[in-house]
Amino acid sequence: MARSLLIFKLFKKTQTKPEAALIKTNEALFKRVNALYEEGRKKKDPEVFRDNIRLAPERVRTIVEYLQDMA
Repeated sequence: MARSLLIFKLFKKTQTKPEAALIKTNEALFKRVNALYEEGRKKKDPEVFRDNIRLAPERVRTIVEYLQDMA
């Protein structure tokens, strides 16, 4: 019993909360999309990419997932 409790406590400490992991993933994806957008602004067409992205990282993730399904 004590061994099981110790293993559970160690396992629990090494696990991150799913919400925290998802937030980190959303933030990383948002930074990547934003970097690609800025590259488009500088190298491609400043008129097309003139406004900043005004979406939450969670929404950007939803859009990216939708677009991936279309590819």
